[in-house]
Amino acid sequence: MIWNLYRGIMAKISESTIPFPHRKGNLFKIQYVTSWYQGNKEAITKHMDWINEVYDYIGAYVPTSPRVTYVKYRDLDLGINDKSNTSFNQASV
Repeated sequence: MIWNLYRGIMAKISESTIPFPHRKGNLFKIQYVTSWYQGNKEAITKHMDWINEVYDYIGAYVPTSPRVTYVKYRDLDLGINDKSNTSFNQASV
């Protein structure tokens, strides 16, 4: 897990100045990360199950609103694209 502290200067910058949605009222951004080098389905399942368990566990301790993903991040819970097709509609849930 990576914790980014949000306070101070970011709370003072207008939402219309820069495209960054995490402002007043948000104390932290939590990034959930897992890595693996095996390309087999078992490894993928193992690591995705593990990170989902961590996410669900932490969910009891963080606010439910807002609970969003910044648009520049790839979040598998929000949808995916095929490598050859990068359309917004395909990636939408």
